[in-house]
Amino acid sequence: MYNFGQIDNIKREIRKLFKKSLGNQTNSKLALIDLGKYFNIPIDSTRIDDYQIKSFDYNIPFMEIEDKRDKTQYRSIYTGVAELLNYFGPEQFNNVTSISPIKKEENLYYIGSDKPIISVMTFTDGEYEMIFERETPNNFRVVSNNGVKMAIRYCQNLEVQDEKVKQPLLNKIFKQIYQDETVSGVFEQFYTYGSENYIKWHDCFSKYSGLEKDSVIYGVNEFIKKGFCNYMHGICFENKSVQINPYLPSQIDFMTYPLLEDSNIKATIIFKFGTGENLHHELQVYKSDNIRILFNTQKIHINRQSFKINKEIICNEEYSLPILDNGNITSTEIQAILSSLNLRIKDEIALEIISNELNTFRTKIDIRKGLVSEKLDELSPQKFINKSFDDIATLISSKKEEYFQLIKNQFEKVANINYEEGQTRVLKPNNK
Repeated sequence: MYNFGQIDNIKREIRKLFKKSLGNQTNSKLALIDLGKYFNIPIDSTRIDDYQIKSFDYNIPFMEIEDKRDKTQYRSIYTGVAELLNYFGPEQFNNVTSISPIKKEENLYYIGSDKPIISVMTFTDGEYEMIFERETPNNFRVVSNNGVKMAIRYCQNLEVQDEKVKQPLLNKIFKQIYQDETVSGVFEQFYTYGSENYIKWHDCFSKYSGLEKDSVIYGVNEFIKKGFCNYMHGICFENKSVQINPYLPSQIDFMTYPLLEDSNIKATIIFKFGTGENLHHELQVYKSDNIRILFNTQKIHINRQSFKINKEIICNEEYSLPILDNGNITSTEIQAILSSLNLRIKDEIALEIISNELNTFRTKIDIRKGLVSEKLDELSPQKFINKSFDDIATLISSKKEEYFQLIKNQFEKVANINYEEGQTRVLKPNNK
């Protein structure tokens, strides 16, 4: 954390260095290098003549420098406004922006620190952007960030009612959660769009998973696929020893599902979704080593319902399956649940939807146990979380067209955007 008492000393030193930078050649070069350190602007001492101060104010402090060889513009300012974190407070940050022919990069530092709190690097291809964002632990957001987070975002720039706006299209997030300086868990999220609604939305996809205390958590915040699934929300806990509330999707709560809070329950699976013409489905699965307290039998308890909007009951069934292993729900037990549902669910679409989600959860458990290998795509944030931004910039710029095509294809697949062969793929503004 930044020491606020140092700000006046730093400003005085910056003022001295700026005056030295205007002096003789040797002193000015050394002063420029030191100024770069205070402003978190990288200056290559082997080619100091390539740098030129374009603007400077030691009262703020503020500095703009141009690297004439790399054609990069740097702008650094001390401030209390941290737009990258949506935070406004006392002066404690140094906000550094650099723009080059390859990319735009913005870094937010504590004043006097050489490690950024958050870094955002943007590549542009026409009206589309690919954004890489890395954030370290901090307490500036409404919800504190307790780990190192890497996000890759795909966005579209457009003009709506004479205003330039940015529409998120695809968001991929991977986070390493730390405890005592070691990784204690991970969280990943994959979703389309966001809160902005500047274009016509296609199908929506928002799913996430976590690994904490040797337990896989898998959730569906939203899933809409035209002609297949009208809506879906769900949550799965391999072991309910983790803190439950932070993982619950917005449509699943303790009041509706009180067994989520029951300490006797070891593992939980809950899904609710809609298909066809106002047909609704719900699946609840509960497993406990002491489940006889609740259900008078030591088994995996399953409840499934299907009903129409007018409350016409299509199905309301409760049954149990044997526990195969104590503790966490296992991949084998999930397969047994799937087999039982195959015999009971006659609606092919409903069966496919629930089978897809249970198989995803089952696979994540197998990955945690090392039974299968995790397959990461070329733009998985997990692949980039430990890479330097310089290395990322080199990689993306070397195959820029390929990477933009890859992330575009990924978005169109999950958004279920289908076009006739030869039709131009253009996302149209949403005319409200």
